Amino acid sequence: MFKENKKTIWLSRLGTLSGIVAGLGYILLGFVSLDLNNVAHGTFTFIAFIGTFIALIFYLIAIFYTSSYPNVYAWLFITCSVLSLVYIIILFGGGSSGPLSNLTLQAISQKIIVYIQIIIFAIQSLASYFVIRKNTTEIKID
Repeated sequence: MFKENKKTIWLSRLGTLSGIVAGLGYILLGFVSLDLNNVAHGTFTFIAFIGTFIALIFYLIAIFYTSSYPNVYAWLFITCSVLSLVYIIILFGGGSSGPLSNLTLQAISQKIIVYIQIIIFAIQSLASYFVIRKNTTEIKID
C-alpha cells in the first residue's frame, strides 16, 4: 500500500512498529488490573496509548504522501490522534493530586477513546481493503 517512495515505506514501517508496541501494551494491560498492580497497569496503559498515538501520526502522514490512498482517511486518523492526545493529557494529568486526578474521569475517558479507536480502525481497515482491491484491479486491466 505505502510503496510509492522511501518516505512512505519508512513511515508505514515506523507506524507498524509503534502499533506492535501498542498492541503488546494493550495485551499486557488486559492481564494486569489496576487493583492488582497499579504500577504495571499504569505502565502498560502509557505504552498502549502513547504507542497508538505515535502509530496514528506515522500512518496519517504516510496516507497524505500516498496518491492512491484518499486523504479523507488521514483526516479520520487526525481526529483519532487529537482525541487520543486529549486522553493522554487526562492520563498524565491524573497524578494523585492533579486537576485530572479523578479515577472515574480517567476510566470513562479510557473506555471512550478505546471505542473510538476501534470504530476508526475498522473504517480504516475496510478502506484499505477497497483501495488495495481497486489498485490491483486497475493494474490487471492495464
